[in-house]
Amino acid sequence: GIDHMSAASLIHAVRARGGKVTGFASVCGGLPAVDVAADTPLGYKFSWSPLGVLTALEQPAAYRCPSGEHVQVAGGLHLLKSATRYGGAAGRDKARRWAENRSEGMENAGPWGGPLGDLFNLEVLPNRNSLAYEHLYGITGASPLFRGTLRFDKWASALAGMKAMGLLDTSPSLATLMKGSLSDAGAGWPDLLRALGVEDMQAAEALAGVDGHRAYEALRAIGATRQDELVPILAADGSTSPRDALCALLSRKLAYGPGEQDLVLMEHTVDAEYPAPSFSGEGGGVSNERLVSTLVVHGDKCPGDTAPVAFSAMARTVGLTAALGTRLLLGTATGSGHAAICGGVHIPTQPAVFEAILPQLEMEGIRFSEQRAC
Repeated sequence: GIDHMSAASLIHAVRARGGKVTGFASVCGGLPAVDVAADTPLGYKFSWSPLGVLTALEQPAAYRCPSGEHVQVAGGLHLLKSATRYGGAAGRDKARRWAENRSEGMENAGPWGGPLGDLFNLEVLPNRNSLAYEHLYGITGASPLFRGTLRFDKWASALAGMKAMGLLDTSPSLATLMKGSLSDAGAGWPDLLRALGVEDMQAAEALAGVDGHRAYEALRAIGATRQDELVPILAADGSTSPRDALCALLSRKLAYGPGEQDLVLMEHTVDAEYPAPSFSGEGGGVSNERLVSTLVVHGDKCPGDTAPVAFSAMARTVGLTAALGTRLLLGTATGSGHAAICGGVHIPTQPAVFEAILPQLEMEGIRFSEQRAC
C-alpha cells in the first residue's frame, strides 16, 4: 500500500492548495542491489516464486500519454517490447520524451523519467490498466496517466528472447515437446532447448536477434546449456510446461544468497496547475508545478549461518506497511483505542490512513524525498 498512500498524499496536498492534478506517473520495482545485479544474469533475483513475475508478463496494459492519447499494450511479447529506458534528468519535459520515443517508432513507449533514472540504469514497462486509477485517485482527465514496473536495463530484452524461444509457454507439455527423451529424473536442459529449436547461440540469434542473444547468454550463465542441469518432471501427470521448467531453474539459480541485498525503488511524478492571482480583476490564468517523490530502500544483507536475522527491503516495505495498517484498524496506531477506519477492505487512499501511516514509516527509515519545479 505504500504506492497508493504516497500517491494519494501528493494528490491530496495539491488539492489542499487549491490545485488540480493534470498529470500523474508512478513507477516502482523490487530489484537486487546494484552490486548484486552486476554479477547476476538478467540483473534480477527472485525473493519468491518466479511464476508470479512470468505470469504478470502475460497481462495487457493501458495508459494515457501526455497528449491525451490512450495506449493499449497486449501482454506477452508486446509488453516486453514496450519497455523503454527510464531516463533521468530531473525536470526533463515529459511531452518531449514522448515525441522522441514516437519518432523512433516505439509506439508503446512512455515518456517517463525522473531522478531515479539519474541514479540507476533502469527501464520501465507499463503495469496493467493505469486508466483505472483515474477514478480511484480522483484525477479525471490527467494526462499522462501511467503506472509502470522498473527493471534494470535489458531485462525485458532477455525475457523477450525467452518468450520467443517458447520458454514462457504453458503448452505443449514437456512430455509432448520432448517425446521420449524424458526419464523419471528428467532430461538435460540442452535437450529442452534443442526441442525448442535453440541448439546454440547462433540459433537463438536467428530466432530472436539481440533478444535471443541476451536470452541465451543468461541461460548459459545459469547452467541451462550444461547437460547435467536437469529439467525436472514437476507434475506426475506429465503436464509440466516449458514455463514450469524455467520457473524451477530460476528458483534454484537466481534466489538471494548469504550477504546479498535487495532494493526497492518507487517514484511518483505529479503535474499540477493552480489559479494564478489577478491584480486587474480579470482572470489571472494558471501556474504550473511538478512534484517528484522518490523512495530508495536498501535491504539488510541476507544473513549467513551465523549472522543475525536480517530483513529485505521488500519485507520491510510490505511487512511494516501491513503491520501499521493492522494497528490502525485495531485503534492502536493513534493511541485512541478506537479504529481510525471502519472494517472491510480499503485501498489506503483515505487521509485517515496515509496521514497516520506514512509518518510512522518515516520513523522506520522508509522515507520519500520530494522535489518541486515550476
